[in-house]
Amino acid sequence: MSDSNFIASVDIGSSKIVALLAEFKNNRVEVFGYAEYNSDGVRCGVVENAKKIAKVIKKIKKKIFKD
Repeated sequence: MSDSNFIASVDIGSSKIVALLAEFKNNRVEVFGYAEYNSDGVRCGVVENAKKIAKVIKKIKKKIFKD
């Protein structure tokens, strides 16, 4: 994995939080990591508790790099 071609996306929603990791290879985007967890700290599309969201994102990070 080349850091200069690394892509990360995090979608924080009311029902779930999703992270996707990818990189450019041979003029293509190749996904090498994906994880999702139930959302916590978001209600009706509004962030109500940033600390809870951060905890979920940390869990997602551990899951992606564990696999």
